[in-house]
Amino acid sequence: MNTYRALLAFALAPLAALPACSAAPPETGTTSEEIAASCGHAAGSHARSTLDNVPAHIPIKHVIVVMQENRSFDHMLGALRLLGHDVDGIPGAFVNRDANGAPVHFAHRTDTCFDADSPHNEEAMESSIDGEHMDSFVKSAATKSSNGHYVMSYYTEKELPFYYFLAQSYAISDRYFSAMIGPTDPNRDFLYAATSNGITVTSSGPQHKFKGVRTIYDELDHAKVSWGVYSSGPPRQGAIGWDRGHRGVHDEGDFFDALKDDKLPQVVFVDPGLHEDEHPPHDVQLGEKFSKRIYDAVTASRAWNETALFFTYDEAGGIADHVPPPAACPPSKQFPTFDRLGVRVPVMLVSPYARRGYVSHRVHSHTSILRFVELVFDLPALTARDANADAMLDMFDFAAARPPHPGAPDAGHGACKGDPSENWATDVGQDLANDWDKIRHGWWP
Repeated sequence: MNTYRALLAFALAPLAALPACSAAPPETGTTSEEIAASCGHAAGSHARSTLDNVPAHIPIKHVIVVMQENRSFDHMLGALRLLGHDVDGIPGAFVNRDANGAPVHFAHRTDTCFDADSPHNEEAMESSIDGEHMDSFVKSAATKSSNGHYVMSYYTEKELPFYYFLAQSYAISDRYFSAMIGPTDPNRDFLYAATSNGITVTSSGPQHKFKGVRTIYDELDHAKVSWGVYSSGPPRQGAIGWDRGHRGVHDEGDFFDALKDDKLPQVVFVDPGLHEDEHPPHDVQLGEKFSKRIYDAVTASRAWNETALFFTYDEAGGIADHVPPPAACPPSKQFPTFDRLGVRVPVMLVSPYARRGYVSHRVHSHTSILRFVELVFDLPALTARDANADAMLDMFDFAAARPPHPGAPDAGHGACKGDPSENWATDVGQDLANDWDKIRHGWWP
């Protein structure tokens, strides 16, 4: 036992040396109580009537959104705190207890593949969050074959050199939360429509509930703002019932062609393919490589000087984070219980107007990106959720465009110790499905 305690003390020494982590950095107008009390703006309101200190001119003509899957902020970027940055990241004293009552601290993970896909449905996430305690992620992830300790893990600059470059070179927020306590589809629904329309699960069954719901794509069409969805597989807008044959959906290669040809639509969603989406247990470095390709193409294009590129994640996927989700405005009176955000996830803003090395401590969520799009293109709010959302303007400095930050490293590679989701049948099946989609929709070269 003494040997075990000595090893544990050695492993935790870097964390223990840090100052105690406060519940949150200072914020302005973004506590849970203030958010809950400030839901006075309604669907249809325009951003300039709901936001303070909006610049008279915003020199953005292209907004690009890249949404990956199922990673928490502490897990991906929490180690920025260990590097001395003003980030509410990995805390020294934070623990979860496993099913046997043993304390589990955050631990550095060097394997970029994951043990499993931890439970992240609404019930599992509510249990993991445990009110305000954030102390039951390990228990929720435990199975007969796993003690669940893997969800208390974090990566560093060594495993994710490109993501850490973005986070330290451009702007991030350490108060960006998923839209609700639940899985992928309803969280993506909030990005596309500022509501999940009552949906709380990920499956094809409830998608009929989205018929008749107005989305950001409807508003863009009405305002004659061009848009495009690009994906190497089925579009993630499957959450609102789309497939690859839907109008506006294109092959991933068309995105890079549009940049080269200076024909990029004004609002763009670039969706990762199956093995690039970082969804556990997939290799997170493959997703990082996908993001690096997008970054390289955007920063080398003529669109750079007028672009805001957001990298983020749909939800935390059952992976631990120590910051409790705050209250949120329900999207409508029809859905009053959708009054809390979900677990914190990373967001990185890349733009010639991004504040360099900036960390926002204001509360943001998926509808904040939506509100920024609505502000730039003068679109009305879809629901009360986006009407009352912050548009992330504190992360911008519109005084002058800057060139891309020099020295972007390649994505990490070679750290996966064996992706349990990888097998011959899965790979061939996915490739055949993607090729058939290309043939069916006339995209085959």
